[in-house]
Amino acid sequence: MWNVISDWLDHPATLWGIDQSSYSGLSNRVAIGNEDGSSLYLVHVERLQLLIGRKAPEYPDSKRGVRGEFSYRGAIYRMDVTDPRIETAYLARPDGRYILDAPVLCVSLGDPYQGYFYKLIATVLHDGRF
Repeated sequence: MWNVISDWLDHPATLWGIDQSSYSGLSNRVAIGNEDGSSLYLVHVERLQLLIGRKAPEYPDSKRGVRGEFSYRGAIYRMDVTDPRIETAYLARPDGRYILDAPVLCVSLGDPYQGYFYKLIATVLHDGRF
């Protein structure tokens, strides 16, 4: 399957725009009404950096989580990873940065929240997963 995944890839110009960021993200949200009609993209990136640790270290009650940072068509994105296999595997590791080369990401829009749809890495597909 991995050798034919390129047939399924999407190629949008951006992942729902690049001008909206939250406190701990980069280009990780889109205002309600500005989405493009799609709620899911399957895209290939050269490198995914997984950031393990608290999203907001200056706040003691900040939850530990997994975020992914990557470049797509020249824009940098940083968003939450909700892939259960990735979360389980990487939350078991020490806080830090981990690299996955050449993954395919299933990026989705979450439910509306306070005027925005937040972008999420729903699935991380990579050679070692198959």
